[in-house]
Parts: sequence; structure tokens; C-alpha cells
Amino acid sequence: MTGRRSGWIAWSGISFAGLSLLLVVVNVALAVVNARTQAEVTARQQFIADGPQYNQIGEALVHSLNAAATATNDGALIAMMQRHGLNPSGAAAAPTPGRRTR
Repeated sequence: MTGRRSGWIAWSGISFAGLSLLLVVVNVALAVVNARTQAEVTARQQFIADGPQYNQIGEALVHSLNAAATATNDGALIAMMQRHGLNPSGAAAAPTPGRRTR
């Protein structure tokens, strides 16, 4: 009777060791997936945090284009700005075809 019990206990121990090993492998896999996801979230947060700075750069670029168009009275630059919905401060506001004014 003790031989049967000791055999059963030994197989139970081996089963629990195998289950523990399987859980360790699953834990490592989940840690790798979590680290990858955290890296993606961090990159997205950085992109969102940099948004206002990019907006300021864009505004500065538009202001410098406006100053250049006003100073040089460059027709091509003024036409390009008007095509994109920008009216240089020194240029006469020409109505764009297809758009209504109030």
C-alpha cells in the first residue's frame, strides 16, 4: 500500500512541476507581449505630446511665408498660398472660384 501511495505522490509531483514550468513559459510570453504593447503606447504618447510643438513650427512657417510674400510681392507664392486657403496680409484677397463669400 505504501508503494502505491508513493508512486501516486511521485507522479503528482512530476505533474505539478510540469504545470509550473508551463505557467512560467506563459508568464514569459505575456511579459514579452506586454513590453511590446507598452513600447507602442509610449510611442503614441510621445507623438501626442509633440503635437503642439509641430503646430507651433507650422504656424511659424506660415508667418514667415506671409512675410516673404508681403516683402517680395511674389505672385507665384501668393497664388500658392491662396490655393491652400491662406491670404497673405499684403495681397489683395482674390475670391477663389467655387467658394462663396458671406
